[in-house]
Amino acid sequence: FEKRYRSRGLRLLASLIIFVFLLPYSASVYKGLGGMFQRAFGFDYAWCVTAIALLSAVYLFAGGYRATAVTDFIQGFIMLAGIAAVVVYIVRAAGGVSGGVEALAAEGMGSLLPPQGKGSWLLSNVLLTSMGVLGMPQMIHKFFAIRDEGSVKRATVISTAFALIVAGGAYFAGSFGRVVLAKIAAPDGAGTLYDLVASGAMSMDDIMPAMLTDPTVVGIPDAVQGLFVVLLSASISTLTSLVLSSSSVVTLDLVGPVAKLRPRGATLLMRVLCVLFVALSLAINFWMQDTPIVSLMSLSWGT
Repeated sequence: FEKRYRSRGLRLLASLIIFVFLLPYSASVYKGLGGMFQRAFGFDYAWCVTAIALLSAVYLFAGGYRATAVTDFIQGFIMLAGIAAVVVYIVRAAGGVSGGVEALAAEGMGSLLPPQGKGSWLLSNVLLTSMGVLGMPQMIHKFFAIRDEGSVKRATVISTAFALIVAGGAYFAGSFGRVVLAKIAAPDGAGTLYDLVASGAMSMDDIMPAMLTDPTVVGIPDAVQGLFVVLLSASISTLTSLVLSSSSVVTLDLVGPVAKLRPRGATLLMRVLCVLFVALSLAINFWMQDTPIVSLMSLSWGT
């Protein structure tokens, strides 16, 4: 922005936007992890998210970008195995592919979406989760670490296949999950899933943890549940990517030009800001604990 429009003010403004609006996204990561650990193991939510914050701060302070890159690599394999297991168990609980499709057709769109504006609500949500990620700073940040053109070609194929499997599996499991959750939340057929969410009997953020830890309808074995917990734990790499992007923006674009930092001083400041950003996002998580994850994420993705 600064070079294109010859405006230092635009650079400062863009830097502040990145720092401020990545905070609620980080808070949403805490919320998802904390909720799953709480339901799967009975951990106290506050202690759980605090431990996640401490772990993230320690290995970011010590390892920086290399630590994030290694965890991203490992996370990819865990996500592939996890999404495959999710699809298998959810489809089975829904009564198979044909049974699930029939149940969805009978259930209709009104069971989960708000009564008004169903189409626009669904379209905006799909656009936000599908297109919003393309502009996220931590995604663009990764391009700076590309080694050569050959790596770009390989990464294009690998990342496209990976996104197709993970995102496709998530959408597929989510649609069938509505049928499964209706059985879990209202086994006697009294009320739809949307009614339960609207009445407060079930939170939107409880939906996936309830499905993955249900012992009767879904019946996922403990070992596979452990895989899901590990899969969600891998979300910490998302958190660290956000933290790195924000801390580098403040160091290189806000403070750097004014203070004229040397490389060693910039690295130290970036490490301190990593810890500060983790603490701020944790505080926002506690402050907005009743806000749904999708709403927290939309603050960042929408911006």
